Amino acid sequence: MSIWNEDSGYYCLLIAILCDVDVTEAKLIYKYGPGHPVSRRIFGKKLKVEGVEEMEKEAMGSMMYRMRKEGYTLEEIWTYVNTLDKKS
Repeated sequence: MSIWNEDSGYYCLLIAILCDVDVTEAKLIYKYGPGHPVSRRIFGKKLKVEGVEEMEKEAMGSMMYRMRKEGYTLEEIWTYVNTLDKKS
């Protein structure tokens, strides 16, 4: 656990920018460190999948199954899939 001092806000800002997370998640990553299970969960949800536009139906289904196992809600998955359909 990190001790909060006057430079901690700057570090959290850097974490938020470089890792593409919001302020609360950046503060948790700074507080617990990158190896902590809380931080790993944040990083796991922020991973981007490339090449989704060219996916076939089976590949899309397996990706949705993996997202569900990672902890995404059905509403989040549905929103993500609808976003992909609009981009195509």
